[in-house]
Amino acid sequence: MKTIFQLLIVLMIGSSYAQSNLSTPQLVPTNTGCNAKTNQNLESMTIEFTGACVNGLTNGKGILKLYSKNNLIYTYDGESKDGWPNGQGALTSSMGAKYVGSFKNGKQEGQGAINFPNGDKYVGEYKDGKYNGQGTYTSASGDKYVGEFKDGNFNGQGTYTH
Repeated sequence: MKTIFQLLIVLMIGSSYAQSNLSTPQLVPTNTGCNAKTNQNLESMTIEFTGACVNGLTNGKGILKLYSKNNLIYTYDGESKDGWPNGQGALTSSMGAKYVGSFKNGKQEGQGAINFPNGDKYVGEYKDGKYNGQGTYTSASGDKYVGEFKDGNFNGQGTYTH
């Protein structure tokens, strides 16, 4: 189940297109001339954006669609600050995964829930884009883990039911 989760997170964030995470964020101009920030390095990346632009960066409520080679990778509908998804929002991948919750500097942070296309789901706390703290992971087959997570893994006290 953990391996499936890790694979689906990769699909959620970047799909199967060639990508790597950058240590230094890059500014990507949108169709409106407003810039968005990303740590993703996708081939032929383009961004469509509808929303507020402050000092040349996405700010406030808006909708951002990221494409690679003209293929939609994900849609973010929510709040942003200084070019990053920040605050409450929803991130939907082209593969069908959907996260709804809090973001900080472009990563899941605080409370959130993700539903995967295969029927698996997680509801709980996030830190730095990973499951951290208390949460519940339920597989499509009905297996369930309720307890502590650290860096995206089961960790500490918890109950697993099959």
